[in-house]
Formats: sequence, structure tokens, C-alpha cells
Amino acid sequence: MNERILIIDDDPDALTLIGLTLERRGYSVLRAAGGSEALMMIESDRPDLVLLDLMMPHMDGYEVCRRIKADPRLTGIPIVMLTAKAQMASQVEGYRVGADDYVTKPVHPDDLASHIHAVLERAKEWQSKKTGGRVVGVIGVKGGVGTTTVAVNVAVTLAAARRTILADFDAGGTAAIHLGFSALPEPEGLASLPASAIDQDSVAKSLVVHDSGLRFLPPANGALVPEQATAIFSHLLDLCEVCVLDLGGGLSLVSRALLERCDLVLMTLDSDRAAVLQAQRLLLALTELGVNRSRLRMVWANRLGLDEQAALATLRAAIGEAPIHVVDPAAELAHRSVESGKPLVLGEPDSAVARALRDLGQSVLAALADSRT
Repeated sequence: MNERILIIDDDPDALTLIGLTLERRGYSVLRAAGGSEALMMIESDRPDLVLLDLMMPHMDGYEVCRRIKADPRLTGIPIVMLTAKAQMASQVEGYRVGADDYVTKPVHPDDLASHIHAVLERAKEWQSKKTGGRVVGVIGVKGGVGTTTVAVNVAVTLAAARRTILADFDAGGTAAIHLGFSALPEPEGLASLPASAIDQDSVAKSLVVHDSGLRFLPPANGALVPEQATAIFSHLLDLCEVCVLDLGGGLSLVSRALLERCDLVLMTLDSDRAAVLQAQRLLLALTELGVNRSRLRMVWANRLGLDEQAALATLRAAIGEAPIHVVDPAAELAHRSVESGKPLVLGEPDSAVARALRDLGQSVLAALADSRT
């Protein structure tokens, strides 16, 4: 076995007992009595897993977890929180700051070992498959067709199954509002840096964590040039399993630079004549960028209340046979979602539009898995 586990707990009896429990099961054990000591040990010894108590003086477990997950060199180390705090709010906060599992005391040694084994196996599976994150680009044929709604809700759905980042590359984008963030700081001044100076550390420090576990890159405070956008993008891929890009409506120099690197492209449209014509133009431009039709999915919002079968037949005749996902626009629910800062799949989970968006997210997950094999 030989995996190394760092136990962080200010109770010396707990350090001894838990350590012996794990050593008997073949693990190598490191011990730290507090957060500062633990962070220094992690830097030098790089354990395979951290078993972390929450209630410690000077630096609690939440802060220790935040600091580990904020460091791009350490973020892949799985963290299991082991605590007497059984309240749901504490568990939610634990997952929000990046914990991979949350176990409440008292716990039987066999149950604790099972949790640790499962988390280590998931981490190994992720590392074995990791060749850089998979990329989903979301672009609208024009503004106002639900591009950000689709990007946010698909990203939140994916985050339940994969380490997911949503990056807002739409200048003046509103994904942060959809997620309920307010007064976000400028992302580490990324727009002011030359592409050559943008590194993984500056990108990682720009990420904020949503309650769903999704990590979010806010739009840069200033227009990015394509070289900056691709530099940011390349570092994002090393920080996640799936990266969802909100590219806004229509083609820009930045979206052109990023679309050709996407494993899957979701194109949002509605069914008026202007939108269909714009969809045809966008499809042609994507083809010229080298985006194969097999990598495309259309997402149609039936804003005009048309007969679905007839409208889909018209769309397919105009844009070809690419898969079309139908999403009920549900204007009132969408408005309520933005006002509350809760994505539809979280705030209105039983609605038809939320079910359609979750289904879309699951189909994206399946498509990415198929493209990997």
C-alpha cells in the first residue's frame, strides 16, 4: 500500500489512536498538531491524503483546506475532514472550501478506513486519466439566447461529478450574477499582464469557489487579447477535469482563439429567422476554425412557443443534423434564478427547464467520456 497520510489534529490522543489505526492497515502516517505545522509538512513531504480535524486553535481546518486547495502545486492532494461537527452547514462549508470527503466523529475504524480508501482510489483514477482538462465551449449565435444560463447550469451539473471550472471569457459577462457572487475582486490583474507573465499561480489565485463545489474564473477587468486568453486557458486545463467556457454571443477574437481548442461546443439559439441565419454563419465560421460537426451540440430555446416538431424540422433543414437539445426558456423562472443568484438546477430543481439543463449536462459528460476513449 505505502500511501502516506498526514493526520492534522490538535488532540495528541487522536493523533496517536488514528495513526495506529491507519498504520495497522498498511499506511505510512505523518502527524501534525496544528495548521501551520501541517502546511510546512505538506510542502516538504507531499502526502497522498490529508486527514483534517476542523476545530483547532489559531488556524481551523477550513482555513487549512482553503490554503491547500489554493496552491496549484498542492490542490490535487485529497482532503478528508474528520470532525465532531455533524451539522449540515458545517458539511456544506467543508465541501465548499474543497474537501473531498467529510466524516463525523465518532466513527468506527473500519468505516474511516473505507472512506480513506475510496478517496484515494478516486484520486488515483483522476490522476491516471488526467492529460489536461476536457473543454466545453458555450457560445450564442447572438446575445440574449440564454448562453450564460446554459453555461452556468451545465457547469454546476458537471461539478457534481467532475472537478469543474467555469471561466467567463465574455467581456462584461454576467455568470457571476447567475452564481450569486457580488463584488468579486479583479482576477489577479490578468488583463494587465502580458501573456508570457500569466502563470498557473496567478490563474489559480483568481478562482473563487461556489457553494456547489464549482470553481469560477470571473471575467478579467479589461479586454483580453487572444494571446492572454489562451495563456489563461492553458493553465486552467491543469487545474480541473472539465473546463466550461462562457464565450458570450457571436464570434470575437478571443472566442475564435478558444473554440478550436474545445472538445465540445454548445451553440445556443432560438428559432426566429435572424437567429437561424446567424446560426448558419456561425456554423460556417466554426467549420473554418476546424471545429468538426461531431463536436457540436445545438441548444434551442423555444421563445416563440412554436410547434416543437415543426420548428426542429425547420432548424435541421437550415443547420444540418447536429444534435439539438430543447430547453424551455421559462422566462419567469430564469428571472427569479438571476435575482436570487441560484442557478436553475439548484434553485428550481423540479422544474422542466432545470431537468432539461441537467439532462444536457449529463449528455455533455457522456460525450466527453466518449471522446476520451
